[in-house]
Amino acid sequence: MFLSDIHLGRFIPFLLIALHLEVMGQSAPVVSKISVDGNIVTKEYIIWREILHPLDVHLDSTIVSEDRDRIDNLAIFSSVLWGTVPQKDGSVELVYQVLESWRIWPAASPIYWEDKGWSLGGGVRILNFRGRNQAFAVGGAIGAIQMFGFQYSDPWIAGDHISLSMNLGKNLFLHPFLPYVQSTEAFEANLGRWFGYRWKVQAGFELEHKQFTEESDTLSFTYIAPQGSVIYDTRDIYRDPSRGGMIAQSFYSMIDLTQGDGNRLVWTQSVSQYWSPIQGRKKLTFGVGVKLATSFGSMDEVWLSYFGGNSTVRGWSVPNSEDYANPSQSFRFGNHRFIFSAEARQTIIPTSSVSASMFNAEYGLTGVAFFDFGYTSRQLHDLFKGDPLLGTGFGIRMPIPGGVIRFDFGWSFYSGAFISKGINFGLGQKF
Repeated sequence: MFLSDIHLGRFIPFLLIALHLEVMGQSAPVVSKISVDGNIVTKEYIIWREILHPLDVHLDSTIVSEDRDRIDNLAIFSSVLWGTVPQKDGSVELVYQVLESWRIWPAASPIYWEDKGWSLGGGVRILNFRGRNQAFAVGGAIGAIQMFGFQYSDPWIAGDHISLSMNLGKNLFLHPFLPYVQSTEAFEANLGRWFGYRWKVQAGFELEHKQFTEESDTLSFTYIAPQGSVIYDTRDIYRDPSRGGMIAQSFYSMIDLTQGDGNRLVWTQSVSQYWSPIQGRKKLTFGVGVKLATSFGSMDEVWLSYFGGNSTVRGWSVPNSEDYANPSQSFRFGNHRFIFSAEARQTIIPTSSVSASMFNAEYGLTGVAFFDFGYTSRQLHDLFKGDPLLGTGFGIRMPIPGGVIRFDFGWSFYSGAFISKGINFGLGQKF
């Protein structure tokens, strides 16, 4: 009797686990039908190829949530929801409900670039072109920048996740810190492919002519620029990740077609990671991002990078010619750079949609606290020898179709001293 009790006691935990699994299996209904609702312009196959939940199995909310995230990451819907409809035989119909974003953006309005200033722009941008998740844009601007351009992209133009993007354009503007008027004429084309839903490889080229003109001198460069990247991406939602991360390796090379001595290579590595200790519609997310960019080959001053603006260390403004000529500001310019960024993102107004007769608009608001620091240098071996540039502050994020608009207000510091305060503006998350 005593031995029997011991043997039975050993099996009780396994019996409880088996009973729990059986109850869970019974509580999840079988999915006998899957449908998509709400798409008017979007071709149905664009959505279906993101749905992986199988038929005639028990409903798996984890797979459904991943399907929902993939559909949302197409960046053509302002809302993606899912639900079930009971069937007479006890099974359910799984329904993915979408609301299409405002697709056509005709615009004639002031445009601001941190490194160029104000211009008046006009053009048209069509998202979800032909209902196939293609993007098409044509437009131009006059003012601080004079430009005209054309863009086209298709994230799945053929085969298995094969993408294509093309850009053609011309611009003219005053260099932010050098005494040149810079003009650029360029054509760019890239092919990419996803391998599963984690790895993406992209390769392409840019054919470009750049000219830097001042009163007594003109520098001219014509080159072909092979480029490519390898990305490992586990983020759940690209626009505002709650978990996961991304590792990216990319290169941009320049083969000089004129002088022959202007060849160069820029190698960029980046890592980002996200956590949400408070989840739900008003989630709190912590994120960190690290980027290292190194240059090789030609080190002409026109290729110098700088610290300042929304994509580097926030709180620092874009440098001008006086900053460049000031030896005490030389720490802001270099051929190599390292940037660390950390953010806490608190959703204040969850992203929602409002449907009108002509378009579907998105609204929402996220508050952000950030801390950035970075190093830059002319020589790679000097990169971490000086003091870092620091920036800290707060900002807001507002959703737009396919991304976010961000405004950041920050304070900048160097060598333990306060330098300045400023506002940085950008499209898309910093990392």
